Amino acid sequence: MRLQNPEFLINKNSIKKIEFSNERIHLIKRFENELLKSKNELTEVLLKKISLEIHDNISPLLTLVKWNLSALDDSENTHIKESKHYLVEAIAALRNLSQSTNGDFVLKEGLNVAVLKLSNSFNSLKHLTCSFENTVESVIKLNDVNELIVYRCIQEILNNAVKHSGGNEINIVFSQSACIFKVMISDNGKGFEPSNSQKNGLGLINIFERISIINASIDIQSTLNKGTQITLFVPITN
Repeated sequence: MRLQNPEFLINKNSIKKIEFSNERIHLIKRFENELLKSKNELTEVLLKKISLEIHDNISPLLTLVKWNLSALDDSENTHIKESKHYLVEAIAALRNLSQSTNGDFVLKEGLNVAVLKLSNSFNSLKHLTCSFENTVESVIKLNDVNELIVYRCIQEILNNAVKHSGGNEINIVFSQSACIFKVMISDNGKGFEPSNSQKNGLGLINIFERISIINASIDIQSTLNKGTQITLFVPITN
């Protein structure tokens, strides 16, 4: 009877352990990814409910208030005149909010139109200018899931810039290189230390989670008192 070399048995067992470990890591990553997908889907369901609530209940009530105010003479009452003006602005803001929180609207309009409207809504803020440029000549080839996730990331980045940057200018640029769709968002704010972004509560965790679902990547360039530039790199689907 021929005995096997002990070293061979050790190597064979080691290989099995490595294979088992790799498989375990793969399963864990797959499970985490599925959890992120479920979390994202639940978020979209909640946002859609909020959108419908605004559209079906809140907006009609404000419109009714607007009609009642319109029946009043504001020629000698500046408070009524100002109330009418603010009410019109509130209704417009709610309409934009209803549309931007509804994933179906975003997909119907397309990423380019949806981001353009999002940019215009930020322009309504008196202290801020938000520009949008699309340098992609052909149609952006993203599937529905990727397109919606990219839109949510842009929303998050813009909200962070308004809340934390302290700047008065934001620029959004779409570009494409080979099989990568790029979204670059920059501001002229106070900047921050990227390594401490999560500690500072800048809301980037949601963005990192979302881009991991679609195998995208992110680059953050920021210098104190010199603004921030965030670029998303999204693989283009065939």
